[in-house]
Amino acid sequence: MFHKISAYINRSIGRRLLCLFLLMALVPIIFYTVSIVINTGIAGNLVRDSVEDIVNVSLARLESLFQNARTVAESLQSSAYMQKQMRTRYATQRELFSAELETDMELAGILNGHDDLSGAYLLGVNDLCSKSNGESFLYSDYSTESWYRRALNSESGIWVGLHEQSLVARTANRSFISYCVPFIDRATGRPNGVIVIEISSSILSELLAYDATATSYILLESNGNTIFATDHSCFTDDALSAICRAGIAAVSTVDDEVAALNVQHNAVVCRRSEETGWVLIGAVAASYLSLGTRSMILVAALCTILVLLLAAIIASRGTRMIVTPIRSVTRAMAMVEEGDMSVHLDVSGEDETAQLAHGFNHMVRHINTLLKSVYQQQRMLRKTEFKALQSQINPHFLYNSLDSISWLIKMRQLDDALLILQNLSTLFRIALSKGHELIPVRSELAHLQSYIAIQSIRYSKKFSFELYEDEDALDYVTLKLMLQPLVENCIYHGLSAEKPSINIVVSVDQTDADIIFVVRDDGAGMNEAQLNRLRESIAYLPGTDDVATQADTSGGGYGLANINGRIRVYFGKEYGMTIDSAEGEGTTITIRIPKLKEDEI
Repeated sequence: MFHKISAYINRSIGRRLLCLFLLMALVPIIFYTVSIVINTGIAGNLVRDSVEDIVNVSLARLESLFQNARTVAESLQSSAYMQKQMRTRYATQRELFSAELETDMELAGILNGHDDLSGAYLLGVNDLCSKSNGESFLYSDYSTESWYRRALNSESGIWVGLHEQSLVARTANRSFISYCVPFIDRATGRPNGVIVIEISSSILSELLAYDATATSYILLESNGNTIFATDHSCFTDDALSAICRAGIAAVSTVDDEVAALNVQHNAVVCRRSEETGWVLIGAVAASYLSLGTRSMILVAALCTILVLLLAAIIASRGTRMIVTPIRSVTRAMAMVEEGDMSVHLDVSGEDETAQLAHGFNHMVRHINTLLKSVYQQQRMLRKTEFKALQSQINPHFLYNSLDSISWLIKMRQLDDALLILQNLSTLFRIALSKGHELIPVRSELAHLQSYIAIQSIRYSKKFSFELYEDEDALDYVTLKLMLQPLVENCIYHGLSAEKPSINIVVSVDQTDADIIFVVRDDGAGMNEAQLNRLRESIAYLPGTDDVATQADTSGGGYGLANINGRIRVYFGKEYGMTIDSAEGEGTTITIRIPKLKEDEI
């Protein structure tokens, strides 16, 4: 059903405009109704519930920290090693110092992984003082300290509220709360020292820092004295006092030791710490809670603005729905004018712009067909020109070979004459190849070897020949009559008065995607100017009107240009011939063609 309606609308620009106007009329009504529903909702309770959950989580984290301190203290109590160290009476200061070093390492190991605890200390009545960190001790004897005596005589330990520096170690600009518990000798059941676990105030701040509700946290003793507090500037002094009083009173009357209160419109969550007996309070100011009510007012205003914005957006998009297809056709036509014939417009719908795009695509396809036809005709013309050039070259070689046979017969060297005739027959049979331009690499090498056999008789002892072939490359195809002209150039232009004999090496190799032919001689070579002219002469396709084809082609340049042109016509401009040469050292020609099988042509 929806598909049919969509198809009906998309058949005409007028129908699209009609639907657009209807939609613009409906949008303000819909948003007005939604804004009424939002404004009738009660968001205050949701905000308060969320605040209570967040504060409860923060207070639970703090309680977990206190429990962690007790757990570490119990671990020290249960350590057989610590029991031994605290029980031992050290005869000399040296023994005491050695024992303290060993105990320091053990303490550090036990405290490893408890990053929320700033330090752990063992203060024995046997004068043993050990620590888990690198701080130095304040005193050598702590037995006169009031907190030490209280902890030593307590049953389960004492918590000492916030103090400006460590009770035990030398620390600067740092405050702590401390858990002091007697170290009980399990053999006698009597205390023989005190364990001190300290928590930095910065750790408390970090635990209570991640809070999106701007909550103020207060840590109180049972008598109402403040132990620790975060920023509470959003509360007046009277409100803060009322919150503290209400919090202490509330936790003393609830069974689960957690209470949620409303104090002067401020949300307050209280919890008594099972570990310390302290009262933990989290309070959120009424100004934050009223954000929900103010948000509802803002939503009503924003709805009106959103209606106007959405209407403008819909009108803009509606305009683009009409204009964009037309602009696409215009841009495509400009690209065609610049010569890009690969342009194609994606067409959807059946309206007027879709019909225009269909017509444009048909026009471009027709032009591409005509261009391809012209290209194929030009390519066939070039192939014909190459074949005509071959027909001019082959008779010249045939004449020279027949002349050599004639002289050999006259000189009664009949075996050599017969050898030339046999190789000449093989050479022309492969050259014809039933009209095929592409032949197997092994056939091209057989053609070359027949040519070498003939020239070896004609140029006896003037050159030597070596062939290196990759057997796996012989079944791929190559252009025929490609290697023979290169070797012919080596013979005709490599021999000189300075180089009366030369060595010619031909190799056939392969890479993952290509066949590589290399023809190398150690003949006369070329100087840099001659090499540059030869490179220019083979850089363009023969038969074009480019003036570069008129470069000097002495030294076999036209024959090489013919071979390079044939390679590029058949296989593409990325393939072809490269030439390197040095005067007096010889010339190397490298040909690269793609790896193709006969059934892939």
